[in-house]
Amino acid sequence: MAHIDAITAIETYLASVWTATPVIGVLTDTPRPQAPAPFLVVDYPVTNTEMKTLGAPGNNVWRDEGTFRIRVHQPKAKAQLAARQSSEIAALFLGKTIGGVQCWGSSEGPLDDENDNGLFYVTSVVVPYDFDHFG
Repeated sequence: MAHIDAITAIETYLASVWTATPVIGVLTDTPRPQAPAPFLVVDYPVTNTEMKTLGAPGNNVWRDEGTFRIRVHQPKAKAQLAARQSSEIAALFLGKTIGGVQCWGSSEGPLDDENDNGLFYVTSVVVPYDFDHFG
């Protein structure tokens, strides 16, 4: 699981810069909007942690290396908008350091018939990151 401080930094930043649609994340109490209203979902599918320094217990630096994924949900008729929004979101994180989270080269998912998901056209952005913390 991603460190809660990394989740907080990522989701706080995204909520502060993204106003086009609601953002549903781990820390969000807001329910998903009724279909076909657009929205984003943030999740954290991969996190690996390793010790970077050796010291007194509780004073070691640990590095989380992982990815977070942002999925854009737009009504089917707005596939082009979903693709454009994925590009905009990727640019928001590309090479940025946000609250101690170092984001690397964000990548956009494929655009093909797999993007058709019920009432929505879903695109995704995956952002690899590093986050150092003490433990």
